[in-house]
Order: sequence, then C-alpha cells, then structure tokens
Amino acid sequence: MKITRRQLRRIIREAIDPRELEEPLGGWAGNALHNDPDYKHHTDTDASPHGDEEEYERGYQDGLDGVPIANDATADYDVGYEDGQQDATLPDTLNEDSRPWGSYATKKDDYFSDTIVMSPNGDSMLVDGLETYTQDVPSQLEYVSGFPVPDMIGDVMMTELENQEQSGYVEMGVEYKNGEWTGSW
Repeated sequence: MKITRRQLRRIIREAIDPRELEEPLGGWAGNALHNDPDYKHHTDTDASPHGDEEEYERGYQDGLDGVPIANDATADYDVGYEDGQQDATLPDTLNEDSRPWGSYATKKDDYFSDTIVMSPNGDSMLVDGLETYTQDVPSQLEYVSGFPVPDMIGDVMMTELENQEQSGYVEMGVEYKNGEWTGSW
C-alpha cells in the first residue's frame, strides 16, 4: 500500500498535538503548529486542520499540478496550493542514495534479484533497501522489479519469511529470470 505525501502530511498533522506532549515540541515543527491559525485540535469544534477540506484539496492538486492560482481562491485553497507546490518539488521515486539501509538488488530489463533481510529495527523486512512488512513483500517486489508476483509464489515467500523471522534471522534470496520467480525458500 502506498501513502501519498498529502496523506502522510495529514497523518502527521493529526498525530502531532503539542498540547498532548509531555515535553514541549520545540524548533520549527513546534513553532509552526503553535503559530498556524489553521491548526485545530481534535477536541476543537472543527476537527479538520483546514476549515474547508474540499477547498484545501482543490488548492493542493492545483499546486501539485502547477496550475495557476484560481481566481476564487479561499484561505484554505491557498494553504493547500502552497503544500501542493512544496510536494511538487519532491522526487517521485527514491534513488539509491535515499535508501537508508542500502540495497542488494540487481535490476535489468528482464531480470531482477534481491536478498531480503530483516530490517535493523527488527519489525520488518528490507526489499530493495526499503522497509516492508512481511505481508507487503510480494507487492513491494512487484513495485521495485516491475514483474508480477503470482499469488502462490507470494504466499510461499511470506510463509518462509515468517518462519525465518520466528527463528530470529531473515535472509532470503529472490530472483526473477526467464519469466518466473525463484528463491531460497
């Protein structure tokens, strides 16, 4: 499952409430939340961080797409437009340098191989250097390789990863070659 930048921003805005923290939130994030006139707490009468969510979404999409500001723009539209413009400058795909754990993957037009290992945090797997929960490994492999993973092969992968995870050590090689997935399962 992929989460868009807009959804991630919304999740973070909803999750971080400086009034509920044991220690005050300082720096840019704390000041931004305290000084943001559009920020509202979930106990406030309007739980949305933006008064008119539809206007915010319209502005966000226009900013993301590079469309000029609408003539009938509202304050919520403007906030969404600015967020969309900021997100438009972010890269759409991760490059090798943005994978914090590195990658063991080899990619070619008709070939893909990777060694799936447990993440350093111990709560997920690394697929092409990206943290991925066990149940999402087949879909993540499809995404990073560009080759479909049949349901049966995906089930076998997940079962093997779960067995290895229970033993405390995960290392499973996977390979797509000649139109089929194989691996060390």
